[in-house]
Amino acid sequence: MKANTMFGQMYNKSQKISELADYLQVSISGLREHEIIEKCEKIDYPMILHGDWENKSSPNTILDSSRCDEYINALGELARQKNILGLTLHPPLRNIDDVLPTFLTNVRTIEDGCGVPVFVENRSNDKYLISRKNDIEKLIESEIKLCIDVPQLYINLKYDMGALILLMEYLASCKIYELHIGNIRRSNNRTMVAQTIPNGEIDFSILKPHIKAPHLTFEVFGGKNGFESSLKTLQSY
Repeated sequence: MKANTMFGQMYNKSQKISELADYLQVSISGLREHEIIEKCEKIDYPMILHGDWENKSSPNTILDSSRCDEYINALGELARQKNILGLTLHPPLRNIDDVLPTFLTNVRTIEDGCGVPVFVENRSNDKYLISRKNDIEKLIESEIKLCIDVPQLYINLKYDMGALILLMEYLASCKIYELHIGNIRRSNNRTMVAQTIPNGEIDFSILKPHIKAPHLTFEVFGGKNGFESSLKTLQSY
């Protein structure tokens, strides 16, 4: 990890914020323009906003020009009064005609319209764009800013730690703007999010040399304590 790397904690208004957190990851999935502004106006920390995904919305909303306008208006307003470090977007389903050029055009339109960097996050399921290894490699060749979610990458690689190490080694030489740091565990053919970094099957002691990005967002449970435990564990390797 580089000396100027920033560390992000997931935001939950009911949980304490760690003094070790440089920024907060704030979910705006499914929120309308005015709701995004109202939520973020109450937060006095630098933020990376986390866009629509299928838990609270549809990932395909990013293909709608009206949703792009909402992002542009909300982030443009917030950027005038808050430190908005970026917006992380999830790619849509791949089984739509001309979906990739439409998605990438909308990403550029949002970024140009609000002046906030837009990061595109990989997914674990092949039904989405930017999930497979070759999807990621093609995106790196473009000017799109990439966010790598390590657990989702591991899942898409069929839980192959060796393949994950090789791909992360390659990505460490590329310009990655954000990394999502978390872990997973498996039980009875189910994959679940691990509570903290040490509680899952991804071996971050091996991955650490390849973890290089300006923003490391810790997607772990437990609020302040979970964030600090995972950060200190990663730094100890």
